[in-house]
Amino acid sequence: MLTGGGPGRHLRGPGDGRRVCVCHAVLLRAEPARHFLVGNHDYIYDDATSAKGGRIRAGPASRAEKLQRFKTTFGLDEVYASRRVGNYLLIFMSTDHLLSRYLAHVSDRQLEWLRAELGSIAPHRR
Repeated sequence: MLTGGGPGRHLRGPGDGRRVCVCHAVLLRAEPARHFLVGNHDYIYDDATSAKGGRIRAGPASRAEKLQRFKTTFGLDEVYASRRVGNYLLIFMSTDHLLSRYLAHVSDRQLEWLRAELGSIAPHRR
């Protein structure tokens, strides 16, 4: 499983001992399961660099190709997914917008998927 930062980043409030233990327990139960996430550097730039060695922003076709390459390499149907672990719904989202000027931006399709995933949670669990 990929996760960014320490456990405190995934919790509301400070990463005190109890909260860190809860987060650690969730991550441990998901241990053999992994989901790979696209980061902005995985698709936002062309493979080539400028004459000065700088990064060049990729166009939509190149971004789409890089996202497809990522899915194929890691055996993914999509670059986003969810997984239930006990009472928790883990959401995995990747940057995937093909036209955005921002470095990290999710597509409308992924946002619609997220709305549906969150809507699937029983009201008493929200």
